[in-house]
Amino acid sequence: MRKFFVRAGLWAGVLGCAVMLSGVPAVAESAAPDERTFMLAAQGNPVAQHLLGLMYASGEGVKQNDLEAVKWYRKAAEQGVAEAQYNLGLMYDIGQGVPQNHQEAVKWYRKAADQGYAAAQNNLGLMYANGEGVPQNHQEAVKWFRKAADQGVADAQFNLGVSYANGEGVPQNYQEAVKWYRMAAEQGIAQAQFNLGVSYANGEGVPQNDAEAYFWEILASVNGGENRAKARDEVAQRLTPEQRAAFQNRAAAWRPSKGE
Repeated sequence: MRKFFVRAGLWAGVLGCAVMLSGVPAVAESAAPDERTFMLAAQGNPVAQHLLGLMYASGEGVKQNDLEAVKWYRKAAEQGVAEAQYNLGLMYDIGQGVPQNHQEAVKWYRKAADQGYAAAQNNLGLMYANGEGVPQNHQEAVKWFRKAADQGVADAQFNLGVSYANGEGVPQNYQEAVKWYRMAAEQGIAQAQFNLGVSYANGEGVPQNDAEAYFWEILASVNGGENRAKARDEVAQRLTPEQRAAFQNRAAAWRPSKGE
């Protein structure tokens, strides 16, 4: 059982890029809010409200203030901005700027997820998987993980792989687990790289292959973790020096792909 789910993190939105305020393109240079952004937010423009929430959450252009971030996220979320709904849900989920409240987190994640917002779909699946804010329901978890995974969200791809490996919400299927681990691993998710390496080492869902196991464990161990380094070194002992050198070079040249 390799039960290890991952949550999509802060914050949804992009600073320092073109945004639409009242239908007019505006550029947030260096993430610094100008008077027009504040004015439009105060007038009820939901995009400006969400932008201010992002700035207060990250402390870019303004003094970092989680309470202000939540205030502006809420204003935008109540007007239907999916990214703001997600961010507000995440603040409730982790108890940042508001007391932790998983029921409120689920409420806002669901609003964003129903609009197709992939990170919210992943996190809503996680709430169902862990029974946080909702009764535990692995079938619902898999449903939401799959929606996000199909949009290329690496965290959701990994979570779906875990569901298949553990047989939770779906029949246990190591081939499917490896399929989704690989998608997440190729995007740079270290735990997916680790699980993919373990799958190769044990011959679960793929033919046993120590060289491939070593490659993925090298990548996973770059992000630290005693267990990852131990797994890498154990596989390395079964390879020749020439094989180790070849796969170390392959790992050094490796770059993550982008999700679809």
